[in-house]
Amino acid sequence: MTVSRTTRLLLWGALAVGLAVIYIPLLVVLLNSFNADTAFGWPPSALTLEWWSRVTGNAGALNALWTSVRAGVAATAIALVLGTMAAFALQRYRFYGRDSVSLLLILPIALPASSPVSR
Repeated sequence: MTVSRTTRLLLWGALAVGLAVIYIPLLVVLLNSFNADTAFGWPPSALTLEWWSRVTGNAGALNALWTSVRAGVAATAIALVLGTMAAFALQRYRFYGRDSVSLLLILPIALPASSPVSR
């Protein structure tokens, strides 16, 4: 597929804007985690590691982190095994409903779930 220079530049610009919308707020939050003030102020008056040391000493935060890591590893392992088995079945065998199963496996990638809105 051949695209014009203008189209390529517009696509690169859209990519840059999209990535900026995602990553700039994350960088601001990360920078603010080193802010010495208890409230958000820009620019930070001073930098400190106090908030990070409080988190590493907080048993509740560490327990929540460990729970998230265990859940993520378990979900990854289950998805890896089931996905590999499904991929082998879809690739090697011809069966009734094969296209439907393939569609159901691809659907979450093609149509990601929207986050629920609390009312």
